[in-house]
Amino acid sequence: MAIQPIRRLPDDLPHARLYLDDIEQISKILRRSFVDAIEAEANQKGASSDRKPEIAIVYRIDDSEMDSLEDLTAYSHSTTNFRLTVTCDDARYTEFSIRSFWAQPELNFSYPIVGDARWSVHAKVKSILEYRQLRFKNGILSWPTWLRTSLYLVLPLTGPFLLFVRQFPLRIGLGLIWVVFGSICLYVAFWPSRVLFVRSHERSKLSATAREGYIKAVALMIVGGVIGKLIDLLFTYFRHSSP
Repeated sequence: MAIQPIRRLPDDLPHARLYLDDIEQISKILRRSFVDAIEAEANQKGASSDRKPEIAIVYRIDDSEMDSLEDLTAYSHSTTNFRLTVTCDDARYTEFSIRSFWAQPELNFSYPIVGDARWSVHAKVKSILEYRQLRFKNGILSWPTWLRTSLYLVLPLTGPFLLFVRQFPLRIGLGLIWVVFGSICLYVAFWPSRVLFVRSHERSKLSATAREGYIKAVALMIVGGVIGKLIDLLFTYFRHSSP
């Protein structure tokens, strides 16, 4: 009997910020894979495939459960705890999930999606997440484990010793380096994968509108400050020039 190597699906889905259109694409991919797998199974058994399987998609956000993209649109918030479950009439399922701050997104399969079909579905879902990935966070997480562990251990231990550095310029420089690396650690730990229940182009419009508002507010503050300073200088000039 020949020894057959077992190929396991990689657990390498990147952290990402997903939008409603991404969830729609993933839903279609998982649903299509279910239909194809069930039809292939029926063909192998020589059974008739006239009856279409009852396939349902359920979206879970924390303690809420929804069954349509319209419900997700109405939810209109974002979440870091999301599950997309595709189920068949005989309790078979496939699930895509984002569960916590630290865990990577997951894709879990059940029969009848087996073999190369799982690899194909995994590659399609991964391509969506790679397009929306949190590149900086994933880049830090790709460091060797020993390097990341050393960074997390060294930062808390070296912080207090900066107070004992006598040269002021050196203390400032080391302090800035410590703050930068500390910010990186906090970013990696507390900037999780997230699903935003708006279309990606709508999110872009909202961000652009927000930026415009910030720019206008800053511009008004600057202009107001300049005008106020000019008025103050004029009052000072006339006060000193008057007899």
